Amino acid sequence: ALQDDAVVVTGNADLAIFGTVFSGDDNGINQQSAQFRLTIGATGQLVSQSLYGLYSRFTSLLTVENAGYVSGYYYGLYGRVTDDFGNVYVTNSGTISSVVGSAVRLQPGSASAYVTNSGTIIGYTGIQIVGDVSQVTNSGTIAALGEPGGFGWAVSGGTARDAIDNSGTILGRVSLQGGNDEIRNTGSMQGVDTGQGEDLLKNFGGSLGNVDLGADADRFRNAGTADAVVLGGGDDSYDGRGGSAESVSGGDGADTLIGG
Repeated sequence: ALQDDAVVVTGNADLAIFGTVFSGDDNGINQQSAQFRLTIGATGQLVSQSLYGLYSRFTSLLTVENAGYVSGYYYGLYGRVTDDFGNVYVTNSGTISSVVGSAVRLQPGSASAYVTNSGTIIGYTGIQIVGDVSQVTNSGTIAALGEPGGFGWAVSGGTARDAIDNSGTILGRVSLQGGNDEIRNTGSMQGVDTGQGEDLLKNFGGSLGNVDLGADADRFRNAGTADAVVLGGGDDSYDGRGGSAESVSGGDGADTLIGG
């Protein structure tokens, strides 16, 4: 469709794409209400030149499995779940991209968002979570093309608890904002800002850029490499045995530094 949404879905639906779904002036798929499952095969393409590849809102459960190619001008995938209902699940082994917005933007509200990536997610912002709880598992590539600051983050977390397990490559900074967050890294990351909350960062043989642990009592176990580390406020601990950092700076509070 050169104009209007290429596909409009209402009610419970299970949709599979193995060909091409294209919109020039609107969304690739416009889906509203109930439960929705979208599967895009290795030969499938979902493209919007003007708006969103997938525009999903007011659902009670959203599941997306992509092995093909998804692209939107603003968002590749946009998923919003009604509060107090089901979660959002995105599994990507293909490519999800955007031009000026987030490749993946999820709004789970008081529910949770789960992203598992073994492919490529690339946009002005890679993954953006607007909600409470999220989990990102990455063995592929997540990349941000924009400058950090609101947008432009490789991963922008929610307001409560975020968890990231990275064995792949994350190009661009990770901002987790509030909540007691946890990051486990055995791959490559360019920088981390954990924000407020009692956060846990574990780096085992991986590489990190600059690290800012923000406020509250945080813990950083570094058996890999890091650039400048700022522990921030709170009674923080840094254990660098088996690893290295260019510098480690404390802040307010009684901090503990070991080795490295």
